[in-house]
Amino acid sequence: GPKPNVFEQWQKEHLVYDDHEFDMAIYSIVKIASMAFKGAPNALEVLFCDNKHAVITSKASDFIKSHATEFVSRSSTDRMFGFAKSEYKSVWEKNDQNVDYKKSAYHAVRLFKQCISLLKHKSMVLDENSVLLTEIRTGVYSFEDIIDLMEQLKFDVQSLEETSTLPYTPDYDKCFDILSKCIMLV
Repeated sequence: GPKPNVFEQWQKEHLVYDDHEFDMAIYSIVKIASMAFKGAPNALEVLFCDNKHAVITSKASDFIKSHATEFVSRSSTDRMFGFAKSEYKSVWEKNDQNVDYKKSAYHAVRLFKQCISLLKHKSMVLDENSVLLTEIRTGVYSFEDIIDLMEQLKFDVQSLEETSTLPYTPDYDKCFDILSKCIMLV
């Protein structure tokens, strides 16, 4: 027969509300767990996001977020580091083409900083770098200063990778158990 209609996600970019532009994503708890298990940076951000930034919370979301560290692994930091290096490369390319590079610089620094936090503490505090990131996005730093910062952050990640005690992948059974308990709370 036909596949059942199952909600996984809804995304909309460049929404404007009260003169602020933002992106919105709504994910099912199963989709978030699956993405986080695979090391998707945006899913890990959701798991480590403070509830004050959430539009809606639930017992299930609170439960999975209380176990966010179980989804952190070397595969997630490797993936995040790869995205950071890609954004870093984009900064150079955009600068060479006289295109605004600040958004790419913002994303590169954010991802490098999150990777460092995961490697050091197996967690992220998402708004701890908000002042720096806002300054990057608004052009407070010169191109050279941003490149120096990204080089230092890249070096820091590489150094931390050598001594990291994170497992290479999350424990599937633990993560599945967390998801199962979330589903029971819905």
